[in-house]
Amino acid sequence: MMRRPLWLVVLLAAIVVPSAAAQPATPDTAKRATPVELGIDRIGVLARCERVEIDRGVMQPPTNLAVAGWYGGFDRLGGSGNVVLTGYYYWSGLPALLYDLALLTQGDSITLVGDDEQNYDYLVESVTTHEKSDVPINDILRSDRREMLTIITDAGNADALGEFTRATIVRAERV
Repeated sequence: MMRRPLWLVVLLAAIVVPSAAAQPATPDTAKRATPVELGIDRIGVLARCERVEIDRGVMQPPTNLAVAGWYGGFDRLGGSGNVVLTGYYYWSGLPALLYDLALLTQGDSITLVGDDEQNYDYLVESVTTHEKSDVPINDILRSDRREMLTIITDAGNADALGEFTRATIVRAERV
């Protein structure tokens, strides 16, 4: 059984409030696409996306280290909101899917493929790394009515308990 990153539990527990909770599908949101593939050429990422759920305040991890998790409680592709993804950084002594996420820079491209078989292209707006205790949740997860993508993963070195104390957050806007 895979261990859930503790910081993700704390981070998502802090944001699972009524405003961030999944909303029922409306005719508009029902037409939006679900991400099925993530591509980040600059760091060699090409991965399947799967929906991850929150169970009792805990975000469930992707099923394996090579898959990106899409939190369906936020937006889908094509909406004027925030698509939120996560993925493993490091596991059992080996770099995982998003290990090089912090190498992205402003202007780098990220592509999501939707279940409607369309490409959704984004340009990186910011790449930040924070102590997990200082992650600016509201700033990171805001959508400000633009089509945004947020990718969150661990960063740095693990502490004595094997937990990572830092997080890398990439924010990108659809082009």
